[in-house]
Amino acid sequence: MLFTKKLFLFFMLVHGSLTAYTQTTICEKAKSVVTALNKNHYVPRALDEEFSEYLFDYFLEAIDKQQLIFSKEDYTQFLSYKPKLSEEILENNCSFIATVDSVYYQRLNEIRATIENINVSEISFTAKDSIVFADKHIFYSKKNKLNSWTNFIKVQALYDHFSQKDSGSSDIVSQKTIEMAIQTQMCIIDAKLKATDFVHDSYLNAIANAFDPHSNYFSNDDKESFDSGLSKETKSVGIEITKNDLEQIEIIGLIPGGPAWKSNLLNEKDIVLSVSNGTEKKSFVCISLQDALHFINSPDHFTLIFEVSKKNGSNRRVTLTKEVLDVSDNIIQSYVLEGEKKVGYIYLPSFYQEMDYSSYAIPNGCANDISKELFKLKREGIEALIIDVRNNGGGSMLEAIRLTGVFIDYGAIAIIDKLGEGAMTVKDMDRGVAFSKPLVVMVNRTSASASELFAAAMQDQNRAVIVGGKTFGKSTMQNVIPLSAEGFLKTTVGKFYRVTGKSHQKTGIIPDIELPSYYSKMNISESMYPSALENTTITHKTYYYPSKQLPIESLKSLSKSRVDTNSYFKKIASMADFFYQQTNHISIPLNYDQFSLYYEQMNLLYDGMVSDFDNSAFTVQNPVYLSNIGERTEIEKSVNQQNIENIKNDIFIAESFNVLKDLITD
Repeated sequence: MLFTKKLFLFFMLVHGSLTAYTQTTICEKAKSVVTALNKNHYVPRALDEEFSEYLFDYFLEAIDKQQLIFSKEDYTQFLSYKPKLSEEILENNCSFIATVDSVYYQRLNEIRATIENINVSEISFTAKDSIVFADKHIFYSKKNKLNSWTNFIKVQALYDHFSQKDSGSSDIVSQKTIEMAIQTQMCIIDAKLKATDFVHDSYLNAIANAFDPHSNYFSNDDKESFDSGLSKETKSVGIEITKNDLEQIEIIGLIPGGPAWKSNLLNEKDIVLSVSNGTEKKSFVCISLQDALHFINSPDHFTLIFEVSKKNGSNRRVTLTKEVLDVSDNIIQSYVLEGEKKVGYIYLPSFYQEMDYSSYAIPNGCANDISKELFKLKREGIEALIIDVRNNGGGSMLEAIRLTGVFIDYGAIAIIDKLGEGAMTVKDMDRGVAFSKPLVVMVNRTSASASELFAAAMQDQNRAVIVGGKTFGKSTMQNVIPLSAEGFLKTTVGKFYRVTGKSHQKTGIIPDIELPSYYSKMNISESMYPSALENTTITHKTYYYPSKQLPIESLKSLSKSRVDTNSYFKKIASMADFFYQQTNHISIPLNYDQFSLYYEQMNLLYDGMVSDFDNSAFTVQNPVYLSNIGERTEIEKSVNQQNIENIKNDIFIAESFNVLKDLITD
């Protein structure tokens, strides 16, 4: 159960009187966090040497992710504390955190002075050198660390130059561009220097992460991050943003039915790099949350171009035009794929639910909305359906359960094991089936949590063919609790299991038909976190009634014959090694000509990823019931047409269509 804005505010209202500010030392807070976690966590953790190692690594990763702040000498000093961090917490000893806090702000001031004293006229892009970013700790000496900031400035200046370069631009990086790169980094450093609680809050969060990666600490002030000024009366693009621990502007929510939601291109956890209103491009690399919200929500900025960094490492540009948010209408959009067979298509970015704390009535949510859409699609005469939950990071578990019930008649769906409650069978709440024809569920590496519960249930019930990539591997549930000291904890309180008693924790859901992926060799999964809870099985009697076994082996064989001879899929497979190398050990040239080739190569790769697949298997149409398509605004028509093009040019959707075609004719 994900931590949401509404849930956070609900707890703030209920427990506000318990969290009045008092002066508490970081040691006392740390012990409070540990005490609360050991009392409320699904798997209490011993404060041993392993815990100390987790805490140490998570903490340094949080405050110096790019390894640009601390030196090799600093790291050596910190290492002496690593084995005994557990003892420090138990003994209310602040030595480690006090040392890191002092060194952190000292290094920031040194870095600021270094950047401030860079002589712009001496910056050159002729030498054939490079800068390396690695996923492991590579700390340089203090002298080299400060010198490396010049190279870091050069990288940013090169990116800024080429991102703005057109046919009439100079082939020389201007002094103004270099100065802007310096000012951007100065801005980031200044923001870090002002965030005086950052190191302490990161330490408390690292303690929670050491229990498991989905347990988190939130300070009392974090609630401000969730206020994005959205309302149903104001035109908006329909996103909620916050500033994360790395000072990045991060999307934390999409308003169902809003422009961002309907674009099918944005997801939670995307990082906003820049936003343009057509005449002014505002960098979001160093910007306050207030200024970011002001620029996005300005009534003078009607159409906005977002450049975002996706969770898989790729960048994407998305154009959104503001609308008055009406979350009661057209939240779920469906399309009809017309080819040899007629197939419905629905993309679900998250498992949303409209909460109403004033009553116990069944809430409206995505399961109800999809049911309504299925009723309309059946009138179109569709022979099968694709439900696409790629990049869907989860949401309401209740809605995942309800959506499963849309496609099965009755019986067990999953098993939930919660702290203090024991194992419990989760059953289909409603008899009957809204759609009984062939079904494909599309998944990928960033399908997680509620998406996995749904996909696993569909797989166990023989109700759908799961197509795509292995999923993330999160089968844990979280609740939010107030601390006796200041702040809140989101803590893992249970696991959910498949009806078989098996778990996909850390392993993910293995698709019935696994397709090549650019990211197949990258560890984008629960297993990349050292403190992730182990994959366990549970013994609990369940009664479930799967449909007739699907012809998975024959479908897999037919799909493989298409994939193996498809030049586009071959290209995807061949690029997996490249993306793995780029993620784990990135070497960026600082020579102008070499960087130009590097930048061109990256753009060609991205363009190839999104645009050079020519689909002839089907056309994409709006359902006939949308007979008012001619009455839509030009903006709505444009978004609709872009969605149609995106669906048609998606090779993974095309192969899912072919799988259903094989299944129907089997």
